[in-house]
Amino acid sequence: MLTSIPAMKTVPAVTQWETLGWVQEVQQRGAGEIVLNMMNQDGVRNGYDLTQLKKVRDVCRVPLIASGGAGTMETLS
Repeated sequence: MLTSIPAMKTVPAVTQWETLGWVQEVQQRGAGEIVLNMMNQDGVRNGYDLTQLKKVRDVCRVPLIASGGAGTMETLS
């Protein structure tokens, strides 16, 4: 199963889903892993949105791949 949604707190112009609700939904539908692309952090090298990642990790029962924000080796640790 391949699906994606921008990783923002809400995206009402695109969908009714919020990130945490969608993470739970795709797991119920059988997702084996989730790639979370922090679009607002992508390409700016300011580090990951750790607050958002922690919230997603708390509801995520499958492997989670974080994308968008890495800029230095420290942000990868």
